[in-house]
Amino acid sequence: MKKIFAVLAALSVVLSLSLTSCASTDSLANDGRVKNVKPKKFVQEDFDRAIASGNLEDALSMTVGRKYAKNDIIIQKMDIALMRHFTRDYAGSAAYLNSANEDIKNAVTQSIAKGAIAAIGNENAKEYAGAIYESHFLNVFNALNYYNRGDLESAVALMKDLAQKRVMYDSVALAVASESDEDIEKEAAADVAESESGKKGKKNNKKKAAKSSKSPFEVDMEAVNRRAPRKPAKEDIFTDSALERYAALNFYKMQLLDHTTPIDVRGIAEQEIEQQGKLFAVRAPSYNVTEDITIPSGQGRVNILAFSGLAGRRQEHATYFPGDFIDGMPFLPPVTIAGVTIPPFRLKFVYPEFIRKPKKIQRIVACVGSEEIELALLEDFDNDIWMDVNAKAYKAFKRSMFRSILKKSAAVTAGAASIAAAGRMSDALKTIAEISASVAIDAVDLAETADIRQVMALPSCASCGGVNLASGVYPVTVRYFDANGALVAEDSLGNVTVRENTLTLLESLCIR
Repeated sequence: MKKIFAVLAALSVVLSLSLTSCASTDSLANDGRVKNVKPKKFVQEDFDRAIASGNLEDALSMTVGRKYAKNDIIIQKMDIALMRHFTRDYAGSAAYLNSANEDIKNAVTQSIAKGAIAAIGNENAKEYAGAIYESHFLNVFNALNYYNRGDLESAVALMKDLAQKRVMYDSVALAVASESDEDIEKEAAADVAESESGKKGKKNNKKKAAKSSKSPFEVDMEAVNRRAPRKPAKEDIFTDSALERYAALNFYKMQLLDHTTPIDVRGIAEQEIEQQGKLFAVRAPSYNVTEDITIPSGQGRVNILAFSGLAGRRQEHATYFPGDFIDGMPFLPPVTIAGVTIPPFRLKFVYPEFIRKPKKIQRIVACVGSEEIELALLEDFDNDIWMDVNAKAYKAFKRSMFRSILKKSAAVTAGAASIAAAGRMSDALKTIAEISASVAIDAVDLAETADIRQVMALPSCASCGGVNLASGVYPVTVRYFDANGALVAEDSLGNVTVRENTLTLLESLCIR
């Protein structure tokens, strides 16, 4: 864990190298670059209907009006930024993404500081610092924001920032994969001990961990651990994407083709094209990206990047001991402390899991003039989130296990003492104390919640394709079809002007 914190701290420095803004949430609302949007009350069903009908302006208004927890400011800014991007408010989207990037840098330290609070409360007590894949796609969508506004230089700069981030992502992957079960359990127990004592110093707390985790009831730890999610491997850590490589290839190719670009910059772009092409082949081996940046003599090229659907959501997986582990034994046996018997109860352990949604869009066809291009799947964002959940679920389960045992032990011990004290006064007070103790013990389960936070406005898929054409002006539309071949939506991108030896990247979306 210490290794991961150290890597994350270093990553925060890298994040600060991106284009940033010091704008706060309040100042963003008054930023001249941000188009005014009248907020509406967020109701999940209404939001889903707006998305399903393609009413993105209404969905944006509800996103702006949504109430976010104070620890979730980064989610709020990224949700608003992505929805603004989808409504083609690229300046407003960039302002929010730049501000979110700055917040991510600051939140890494805050999350580490709040780690002990989470150990005794729940994971949601920590400042949300953005998942690796979210921080990654922040750069990609922001690069598209700048490109769509005609600022290719800033788009390329954001692609270069990602190269620096990936070094840190790889370090996180190695740190997670190298942690042993024993290390994770010791770290979780030490966090609980630190939270319980309020004292600093992991070394001393590790000695106290065993004592802190002792309880007045017996727990079959082998049975509990058999139900733990699998331990993450290096492959579960998101480090790279085909979407990033594709965007970078297009941007660098545009720089290379632009003869107003300085010679040294064009030289770097040429080297990057070769390198990015090799890396893209690793991420998308079935796609011939060379065709997307190769332009025959006398022609120009148009590439289409299409985003479809909204990504699935995390949910809490709650499991109970012993009910979910031992048939015929739904509760722990009654516990007797100082002559007072506490009624049977259970322990609740939680961790996040990812539920994929059916993808409504199954086929995308771009029409450029009379040419029809079948777009190929480039990025499955659902898979990126699934990887992130796999990377976090195991440790979340371990932390939840220690928290639940600690808090339940405290509630049971306090309940027994309260009942004993009340019993010495009167039977009526004893009855009240027994009811109060039962409520307090059950309340521990209510407080034990998994961290299922994520940016909700991330698309489900990105697809791409392109065509070489003679110079001229061509109308462009992108059609989205469901699994039965029915047309779901048609996105008109207007006319594109094709010039000899030039490359144009067009962006389309249908997030239904």
